Amino acid sequence: REVARAAGLVTAELRYANLLAIPAWLAFSRTRVERSVRGGLSLWDRTGVPLTRAIESRVRAPIGLNLLAVLRLPGA
Repeated sequence: REVARAAGLVTAELRYANLLAIPAWLAFSRTRVERSVRGGLSLWDRTGVPLTRAIESRVRAPIGLNLLAVLRLPGA
């Protein structure tokens, strides 16, 4: 919010996103997983992403892999 304010913008929405992606991120980026095993990432894209979208469309995530900020110009 401070960054948005410093840029002269108003925060319309600020929330976490991709709650279920945290375990996948840990598994594929923080471990020494061989590239041949990374095919599991496409499985995540086919199953985990739609599941995450379905859940987060109904419930606001308390934490998440990403932070979504919707910013507006004042008076717009």
